[in-house]
Order: sequence, then C-alpha cells, then structure tokens
Amino acid sequence: MKKLLIVSPIYPFPEKCGLSRRISDMCRNITDVVEIHFFTFSDAPGKVPLLDGGKIFKKVTFADLQGSPMMPGNSLCHRIRRAVCPPHFDSSYYVPDRLLHRLKEIHRSEKFDSCMIVTPNLARCLMTFPVEVFKIIDTIDVWSQRASDFKKIRQGALLSQFRDSSREIDWLKKADLVIAISLWDFDYFCCNGLSPIHVPVSFMPSPLPAKSPSVSDILYPAGRGPTNTDAIRFMMDDIMPIVRHAVPEARLLVPNPDQELKDAYAGRDDFVSLPFLENIRDAYSMADLVAVPLRVGSGLKIKVLESFAFGKPTIVSPAAAQGIPMDSYAQNKISANPEEFASEVVDTLSCVEYRRQLIESGLDIIKTLYNPEKVYGELKNRLS
Repeated sequence: MKKLLIVSPIYPFPEKCGLSRRISDMCRNITDVVEIHFFTFSDAPGKVPLLDGGKIFKKVTFADLQGSPMMPGNSLCHRIRRAVCPPHFDSSYYVPDRLLHRLKEIHRSEKFDSCMIVTPNLARCLMTFPVEVFKIIDTIDVWSQRASDFKKIRQGALLSQFRDSSREIDWLKKADLVIAISLWDFDYFCCNGLSPIHVPVSFMPSPLPAKSPSVSDILYPAGRGPTNTDAIRFMMDDIMPIVRHAVPEARLLVPNPDQELKDAYAGRDDFVSLPFLENIRDAYSMADLVAVPLRVGSGLKIKVLESFAFGKPTIVSPAAAQGIPMDSYAQNKISANPEEFASEVVDTLSCVEYRRQLIESGLDIIKTLYNPEKVYGELKNRLS
C-alpha cells in the first residue's frame, strides 16, 4: 500500500469545527487505499489524543511550535510586526525553516509516495518534497475570497495574509493536484488555469424525528467566527422581528455563542444560548427548522449539508448555498433580503407540507451527491 503524508494545521479529533470535520471525513474514507501518516501544526498535548485517529493513522507527529510566532500568546514583538507589516501566507512566519527540515527528515525515513498539504497557509511545505512525490493541496477555501468577505464585515486584518489572489494561485500551480471543496471553488480554479478535482465532505442520511409538539424553534448551528456572528446579528436584528410578527413564539437557538452575542441579546426572549454540545446532533434535535442567513462566506457550508443529512427543513441565503448544487432543493426563494428570508421561515414553520418537501429534497441531495463513493472516488483513484 502506498504511503501518504498529510500536513495539517490541526489534529482532527475530536471534531470541533468544520475544518476538523472535513479532515477526519477524508482520512476515514481514503485509509483503504493509502497508509496515512499525519503531521500536524497543533500544539502537542500532554498525551496524544489518538481517539479515532488511532485506527486511521499509521503515525502522528506533532510539530514543535515552542518559540514560534504561530503559537498562541506569541510575543508582543511578533504581534506588532504582524500588524505593521503583515506577512503573506507563504512567509516563514507561518512555516519556519526548522519545520521544513523536520519534514525532510521524516520523508527521508519513510519515503512517502504522496503528500497532502491542508490549506495554502502551509503551502511552503511543498518545498520539502522531491519531484517524485505526488503533491496535493487541499485548499478548503478560496482564501483570497474569504479575505475579501472578511473585509466586508470589518474583519479584514484576520486574513490579511491572503490579500494577493495571484500569489495564492501561483502556489497552487506548484502542486500536482488541487482539491476544491465546493463547486464554486472548482469553477474559480478552472478559470485561473488549474485542473482541480471536486472533493467536498461526505455525509450519510441520518434523519432526526420531527419535534412533537412543534414550538417554532429555529437553529443557527454555529455560534462563533466572524461570518457566523454576522449572520446571527442579521437574523436577530433584521429577520426575527418580521418572523415574530407572524409567529410570536419563534426563537433562535445558537449553540455555544461567543460572549459578544450573549451580551448583545441578553434581554431578548427570542434568543436562546445553548451550551457547548459534544454532539452537534443534539442541537439539531432541538430545532423545528434550521436557518442559515449568511451574508458572506466562501468554501463549503458544511452546516447546510449537515442539516440536510439530519433531515431538518433548512432555509438558506445565497451565500450559504454557494457551491452546493441546489437546483433540486425545494426552497421557494433563496434570498438575502430580510423580508423574503423571513417569509421562507414563516412558511416553513406554518406549513407541514412545505417542511416535508424541504426535508426530502435535502436528503436526496445528500444521498445522490454527497455519499462517500461519489465524494472520494476520483481522489482514491489518484492516490492508489
């Protein structure tokens, strides 16, 4: 069996975010064709939390980031330098030379047939491997687009390293294979001279029973991060007042919201702060419907597919639907207009038949387009 080294910014177990869900899902589904070694830029814990990874990875190596500017709580000097003169994503600021040397030593020992670099932020690692190693970049996103989106919500400094879109494309061209996580990303890369493959995240239908009795609880399934915070504020400030006019008992449920959101809506009886839940399925089980009114956001909205897989009627905005084939989805109007979005929410809460159509069409998208065989077939052929 051929050897694959995955170089990742995080260790994917336990699954705590969309990125960890993506990496863990891919690893589970390709382990039958490659022996997976894992190198992660996560800070090494006191004991390696192998968990499910113990069944998947041949070997896990944690990068030693002590003294690196990548470490949380890095020095004031580093923070000031980054604010005054932000490095680009391919700078040694993110991947120090000593870590490249360590990767070279690991390759010299193991002789990998292929390597997969997760996110262009680690693209510098490509320099480690000789020409005979098949080099893959799993992009996860079009990061220059995400940087642009962050600017729209006044968070541009968070992704300033991706301000140069041509620089991102130039690095992707150094790989032998580029993976696009959404169809929007796939088209973007094709238009910029790349030949990517589309590898989203796989799901198996696992529908939850309908809530009985229905109490008009609406779930937004993520409470942290700039784009999620913006979507929740949009929902609470512009959409919920319209919804409540028609359905006075309607409430928005948000799992583990950040303190900013808790403070902003502490006095509202239509905002329910859920605790951190180890299993996100528990959050979905509390909901009568799921609403994802993202105004900005790129990549794949895993929360939308997750909701479909759980059999929840789901109302999405254009940004939430971006990159997902939605032609067969039953939502009448996909819009970011507050009145139109609220109308879709009210119709879903009010009409059993409309809920059924949304549930069935969402499950059909999962069954036909996001099953593991469909998602990973081409990648497995390239690796084996």
